[in-house]
Amino acid sequence: MKKLLIFSLLAITLSLFSLSVNAYNYESVNVTTRANITNAAPEILEVLVTPDITLNAGGLKTVYCNASVRDWNGWDDVTLVNATLFHSTSFSGDANSGNTHYTNSSCALTQINATWVLASCGFDLIHYANGGSWTCNMTAEDTENFTGWLTNTTSVNDLFALNVTDVIDYGDIPIDDFSSDELATVTNFGNVDINVSVLGYGSVEGDG
Repeated sequence: MKKLLIFSLLAITLSLFSLSVNAYNYESVNVTTRANITNAAPEILEVLVTPDITLNAGGLKTVYCNASVRDWNGWDDVTLVNATLFHSTSFSGDANSGNTHYTNSSCALTQINATWVLASCGFDLIHYANGGSWTCNMTAEDTENFTGWLTNTTSVNDLFALNVTDVIDYGDIPIDDFSSDELATVTNFGNVDINVSVLGYGSVEGDG
């Protein structure tokens, strides 16, 4: 009698366990998920700067920063690329200065393919721009005002150059008379401080 009761309880327990498992695992459920990707920010993947810059004495030297820009929403989603070129003693957000800081707020854009655009930014450096290390910071903006940026560096060489008045014209001078004083201008056309010494004479040095 006791063995029969134990077997009956065991059978009931197994039956309940079987019902419990079946109640919670009798089917699988599929859930549909959705994500709406509205905008991707533009990416600047490479910046190339004119290397080893030698300025033009007394004039301007055009320097370029070029960037490859990718936008997964399409190349024409890039609405603006701007750039700053600044000396190591300056910062990207500083005011413009012929010595240390230049800005191009509207760089030229050229389509490369469906998602890529080439941005070209030119800067006219004045002959007295500081020598040393310079950084170009380029920033791309899209139709949703999302931005991406990247920098690269270059260097400007020291330039020793000067300019002197071409002709010192004393006009007509009678014999045994003296001319009036005429000015000659010496101008530093480089980017390095220089000391200038001037020596004047008639036909030979030391003739008084």
